[in-house]
Amino acid sequence: MTPIPSYAHVIMRPSNRSQSPAIVAPLLSVQELAQRLGVCPQTIRNWTQDGAITPALKRGRVVRYDWQQVINDLQIQSRSPLHPAFEEVRCPGNYQ
Repeated sequence: MTPIPSYAHVIMRPSNRSQSPAIVAPLLSVQELAQRLGVCPQTIRNWTQDGAITPALKRGRVVRYDWQQVINDLQIQSRSPLHPAFEEVRCPGNYQ
């Protein structure tokens, strides 16, 4: 069985548990998510503390985020007109 990276989100196939788990999507660290959104890591921590975004994994000091869940939490709906690689982010709560 091949080792699965610790940052990967996995789903066990219900039909046959002897099969290796399927990797769904890599989870993002606070720094990776901040870089992708164009904000500082402290902003990600504040949004998490305020409940604006929900971590997919939290074990002690290790926090990881699923990109699709963050998109849903922040209600990102379109790409920026400045450059198609960047999404428009609507800041949650008091961060407008």
